[in-house]
Amino acid sequence: MKAQGINANILLLAMLPSVSIGLVNGFYKESIYHLDPIWFWLADLTQFVFVPVVVPLCVEALWRVEAQAIRVSPHRCS
Repeated sequence: MKAQGINANILLLAMLPSVSIGLVNGFYKESIYHLDPIWFWLADLTQFVFVPVVVPLCVEALWRVEAQAIRVSPHRCS
């Protein structure tokens, strides 16, 4: 059961950048759109595609490296 808690922590840590960007995007989206619409769409692509996909993969990869360093399976806690 502890392994599920570890996976939940990974999920929460991975969600933090997405939630942070979501909270502050109203401060910069209009300015970016007035600068050039392509920057607006790149910011949206980053917020809704790149960050939610890449950040969890990086967090899990870091967890695997740390688990291998202490010789513990990242999906099993004993």
